[in-house]
This record gives sequence, C-alpha cells and structure tokens, in this order.
Amino acid sequence: MIIPIADIMRIAEDNYLLAMITVASVGLVQGAVMGRGIRNRFPKLREHARLVSVILLILFTIISVSSVLKFTEPEKFPVNDLDAPTSHDELLALAVDILGLNAGFGAVAVTSIGVIIFILFRFAALPRPARYFLFAMNAVLLATAVAVRFTDYVPSGFEIIIYAVYQFSLTLGIFLMTRKKEKVVW
Repeated sequence: MIIPIADIMRIAEDNYLLAMITVASVGLVQGAVMGRGIRNRFPKLREHARLVSVILLILFTIISVSSVLKFTEPEKFPVNDLDAPTSHDELLALAVDILGLNAGFGAVAVTSIGVIIFILFRFAALPRPARYFLFAMNAVLLATAVAVRFTDYVPSGFEIIIYAVYQFSLTLGIFLMTRKKEKVVW
C-alpha cells in the first residue's frame, strides 16, 4: 500500500515535533557522515580543523540559505512553452533556463560553491553504506527540486520550515564533525 505524499505531509504536520526531530536527526547524521568522509580523506585538514570547519560552515550556510530561498519562492519552468531548439545557441539558452542559471550572479556563485562541494565529496573517504545513504537523500532532494521547478506544486509553510531545519542541521552536522582539532604526532 502506497501512501500519497499529501497524507504523509498531513501526518507530519499533525506530529510536527516528531517530524522536526526526525528531519533534524537525518540532517545531522548526513552532515556527520559527510564531515567524517572529509576528515578521513584529507587527514592534513585535521591540523587546521577549526579553520576548515568555519570555511565549510560558511560555504554550507550559503548553500542552505540559497536552497531554502529557492524552495520558498520556486522559479517555475513552463514545460508547456518548451520548443525544440534549432541551433546551438537555442540549445545553450534552453539548458541555462532549465538549470536556472539565468538568475544572475547569485545563482552562478551558489552553483560554483555547489560544484566545489560536489568535487570535495566525490573524493571523500566514505564507506559504501554511507555513499548509498547520501545518494538516497540527494535523490529525494532532486525529486523534490524537480517537482517544485517543473510542476505547479508550491510548498506550504510547514514544508518550508521542514526543509530549512533539514538544511541547517546538515550544515551543523558537517561543522560539528570537522571542527575537532587533533594534535599532530611526530
């Protein structure tokens, strides 16, 4: 039996405290897994853990705030008005529109930070179950982003709060896992 998303969100709203704790816990665990992967893959960063953790905190805060703002007021892409591109320029313009890169400097900056973070995590030392967990969480986020961008779906206030709690707990999890400084043993 498959439960519709609307029913799941209604149940979550009815049990908002449990929903907030669950979402915050998932975000913290995901952030801790990512932070641990960074620490294990780049052991030299442990010597400068506080500086690295502050830099990661700033980067992930920028990504989190941007993501929440985009989720709050999603920029819709009209699929009905989609025409097949006839030239390379039209294809490039279509790709820019679909990816949402035509929003100016802010979108380009956030995309650049996102690419840097993706590359960082691509090389992070993560065990296979952790990679599957991160992949599953990112697949859910991608599906949500696609639904918000390409459909008439508009998130409710509760859904926005849940998403913000998730984003900021993820950021906090990475910060807490990477901030511990270890002494260098010679």
